[in-house]
Amino acid sequence: MSAFRARTPPLLVVETLPAEAVSFGTDPTTGVSGIKWDLPLSTSETRTYSIAFLGSVAEGDVQVAVKAGNGFEIASLPGPSCQTASIDLDKFVSNDGVTWDNADDAPGPEYQAGDQVSFRFVITNVGNVEVTGIGLTDSLFDASACSWPETFPVGALAECTIGPFAVTEGQHTNVATATALYEGVTITADDDAHYFSGDLPAITVEKQISKNGGSTWADTIRVNRVRDVVYRFVVTNTGNVPLSNLALVDDTYSTASCVLPAELVPGASYECVIGPFPTGESDHTNTVTASGDHEGQTVSDTDTASYRVTADDTSGVVIIIEGPVEEININIITIFGIDIEVDANDPVLTSIHIGDIVRVEGDLLEGGTTIVIVAVTVVIVDVDIILVGAPSGPIFVPIGCKLTGFGNGRIRLKCHGKGSGSSRKSS
Repeated sequence: MSAFRARTPPLLVVETLPAEAVSFGTDPTTGVSGIKWDLPLSTSETRTYSIAFLGSVAEGDVQVAVKAGNGFEIASLPGPSCQTASIDLDKFVSNDGVTWDNADDAPGPEYQAGDQVSFRFVITNVGNVEVTGIGLTDSLFDASACSWPETFPVGALAECTIGPFAVTEGQHTNVATATALYEGVTITADDDAHYFSGDLPAITVEKQISKNGGSTWADTIRVNRVRDVVYRFVVTNTGNVPLSNLALVDDTYSTASCVLPAELVPGASYECVIGPFPTGESDHTNTVTASGDHEGQTVSDTDTASYRVTADDTSGVVIIIEGPVEEININIITIFGIDIEVDANDPVLTSIHIGDIVRVEGDLLEGGTTIVIVAVTVVIVDVDIILVGAPSGPIFVPIGCKLTGFGNGRIRLKCHGKGSGSSRKSS
C-alpha cells in the first residue's frame, strides 16, 4: 500500500472586477482583512464587485465592509459552497434485451434488417445533495412512459427501458437528455447511442517512420540530419463491405511505388513502404490520406508521421507520457513531477490548464543526472510512461514511480498521479 500526502495549492486571485484600485491587507478603519477596492461611488450609482480564485476556498460566510470617510458598515455574505448538484445519464442499446451496448461513439453495434432494438436509460445522482423533478427526453423516441422518483437522494440510481423499435437502415444516432432540479435550478446530463444496419464502408490508414531501415517503427522519431528515413503505410478496410478505387496520397513524398489492390475486402489490410529519403535541416511532419469507394460512396482517413532533427540520435528512446498537468511555467509543463519542454509556438499552450490530462510524445534527452523531455506532440485526452528502445545511459526514476518490462524492449515507467489542481473535462 502506498500513502501520498495531499497537497493544498496556494489560493491565487486570478481576476478582480473592477480591475483597478485593488489592494490586499487589513483595512485600518474597519479591521476587515482581504481584498480592498478604493473607488468612489456616485449618488444612485450601482456597482458589482467580483473575485475569481484558483485553489481551494473554505466554505462559510465572508465578512465584507463598506466605508465612506470614517463611517462604515460590516456584514456577512454567503461564501462559497461545496454543495454540488449533479446527475449522470448512461444510455444503452440492445437487440435482444440481454446484452446492452453503451454505444457512445459511432458507428456502434451492427444490427440486421428486421431486428428490433430497445434503449435503456440509467440516471444516477453523482452530486452531494438530494435533487428532485427527474425528467427524461429523447431526440427520436417518446420516453414519457418512464417513471422516476419524486426525490433523488445522493448516490441513488434509477433506470427505464423503452422499445422495441424496428431497426432503421444506415447510421443511427439518438440523444437522451436527463434533467433534475435543485433549489429551483435545472441541471442536465445527456448521452448518445449509436448503431448501424446495412452497408457501412470505412477505411483507416496508419503511417509510421523508421531511421534504421525498418527494424523499428514509430509515429515520431529523433533523427540525425545525416540519416535517411523510410515510411510505412498500413491501409485497412474497417467496414463491412468491399472497397475499390483505392488511393494513397502523401503530402510530401510520392507513393507511386505502392501498388494498391483492385479491391480490399472487410478486415483486410494492405502495407507499403517508401523511401529512403534524406532528412532535412529542420523538424518535419507529413500526412498521408487513404481513400476507397463503395457504390459511389467515398470514405477516407489520414495519419501523420514526424521526425525531429537532432545532433545525436543514438539513444533510440521515444517517450510517451499520459497524465494530469500539475504545473505550467510558460512553455514548460509538469506531469508526475517531470518537466516537459513544449515548443513555445505550439498552440496547445493556449488551451491546456492545470488538471487537464494530456498525452505527450517526445524525445528523452539525457545529460548528467537530469532528464529533459522535449515534446514533439501534445494532445489533450483523458498513466503510463513508456520508453521504447535502449537508453544510452542510466534512467533516473522520479519518486513514486517504478520501472517494469525489462527485456522486452518496452520499459514502462509506472507512476501514481499526485496533482492537486482542479480538473476540467473537454468535450
